[in-house]
Amino acid sequence: MRIRFYLLCFLAIVVINSNAQGLHAGTQWPADLEFRSVLNYPESSVRLSAFAGKPLLIHMWTFSCKGCIAEFPKLDSLQQQFGDSLQILMINPESPGAVDSFFRKFKKVHRPQSTPMLTGEVDLHNRLRMLGDLWLDSSHTVRYAASVEHASADNLRRFITGKPLTFKPNVFIEDYDNSKPLIAEGNGRWVDSVVSYSYFFHHAFQIDLLNPIGPLERKPATRLLIPGTQVLTLYNRAYQKDRQHPFTDLTVDIPDSLRSLFFAPTGEDMDENWRINHKYTYEIKVPDNKAHLIWDYMREDLSRQFDLTARVEMQYRDCWVLSAQQPQKFASKNGERFATGEHPLMMDTATILLFRHYPFAKVLSSFESFVRAASSLPFVNEVKYKDAVNFSIPIEAIEAKDIRGLQKIFQAHGFKLQSDKRKVPVLVIRKKSSGT
Repeated sequence: MRIRFYLLCFLAIVVINSNAQGLHAGTQWPADLEFRSVLNYPESSVRLSAFAGKPLLIHMWTFSCKGCIAEFPKLDSLQQQFGDSLQILMINPESPGAVDSFFRKFKKVHRPQSTPMLTGEVDLHNRLRMLGDLWLDSSHTVRYAASVEHASADNLRRFITGKPLTFKPNVFIEDYDNSKPLIAEGNGRWVDSVVSYSYFFHHAFQIDLLNPIGPLERKPATRLLIPGTQVLTLYNRAYQKDRQHPFTDLTVDIPDSLRSLFFAPTGEDMDENWRINHKYTYEIKVPDNKAHLIWDYMREDLSRQFDLTARVEMQYRDCWVLSAQQPQKFASKNGERFATGEHPLMMDTATILLFRHYPFAKVLSSFESFVRAASSLPFVNEVKYKDAVNFSIPIEAIEAKDIRGLQKIFQAHGFKLQSDKRKVPVLVIRKKSSGT
């Protein structure tokens, strides 16, 4: 007799759970804590005591974190707005020379003028980076860890004046043991949060080194672990059938009445806590002789958990279709394989993403990501060529997310990207009818 357990775990943890000094909510940072390589400040070094009596907002960033860098204008503006009533500090693990060189090279990146940058802080950055921004009160006691999106003027004003905040802080579990089933991890420390069982966790914490486990580990998979994600991603994984359909994300057909479960509201309906309130981790393990059924079990679990029906249909939809127009322009007959993306240090300073004598199948996944970022329409490949190609694209063109600009770049390399109708897999999701 096979017993199926269904677990929905609601964890409302409001304490930063870590043994590293300075990470606990309620931990006071020492006044003599010294930062020895400071930019945007009258002195090249500073102690925390220099900001005595001021609440602190600690912002982590690296050269490769585009989201962190994109917040520079906002944070600089907030520092100017709040003046002496708040101190924003930016922490970067690189040397001051490297940071200065970064801003000289990327002149379009906003260089903060009002906000001190604490550089060369490798250990501190590594300990804090998973938490997001840290909020310290006027005694420099850690109170919150939160995404930078919560650093609004209204929230900061409430924090400074001691009024309660409405957003839920990030919670970081540093000592998680990924080798154990989640329910058994940490000597059962999550048991009090269990309200039903099949390894659906509904949670608000971040787990260090909790990576997805699935078909890439072994085929067929006997265990799936899909951590910290939204409902739509769970459905995409369940209905890919071990990547039988060649897509990154399925085109979806979801009625308006269900959209709030799958998509974050925008405009006047925006909810700053939507993502953290819709974060799930799903885990399942089956015997070897049931491995071929693991995706069926996951789909059954989703159906029971969310009371929905789902199926994949092939439908004609407007798509972006890639075809070969002048293969001689992109075909590569010889050379050493190279891609900028395979060299992380190079990517920090690259202005062009370069593929040289690179397998077309690998380049194709990048093509799809460029197009999907610029348009919500499905991407369809009709290029029959399978050998190595040469292709280059400015980083700015990728970041612009302009489909017309991408069309011109593809055309210059002998490809054609055009809008047309094609039959593509569509994930149709509906509320269960009564009696289903």
